[in-house]
Amino acid sequence: MFSNLTNFLYERSAKQAFGFYLAYVILGVLIGALAGGIAGTIVGSENAFEVGARTGTIVAIIYTLVLGLLIAKSKGLLNSFPTLVLIALAGVICFFIGALGGLIPIAYLSTRPSALDQSIQNVQLD
Repeated sequence: MFSNLTNFLYERSAKQAFGFYLAYVILGVLIGALAGGIAGTIVGSENAFEVGARTGTIVAIIYTLVLGLLIAKSKGLLNSFPTLVLIALAGVICFFIGALGGLIPIAYLSTRPSALDQSIQNVQLD
């Protein structure tokens, strides 16, 4: 379930994608909380919590988009329009819900086969 978490080329099963989702949500929440805490401390005013929450949201969006782009690049899917729409959708969901929702499309993206695998299958079928 938690194997190959850093191998973005790996084609995951549904169970492995759920493990990928859990691991990267926890990592995203930790990174967002750390960045939000630092930003809130730097501001040091009455609005420190609000600044921290905004910073955490921005970090979560960047985190989700970068993770999606890394997976798409590793799998050779960056020139696929549906993949780019899925990554953009993840960023929009992340804006409203945070990493908890934004990583769902990214976990789905990790279940897709790589473009290299698809081209090999097409050659074998022809």
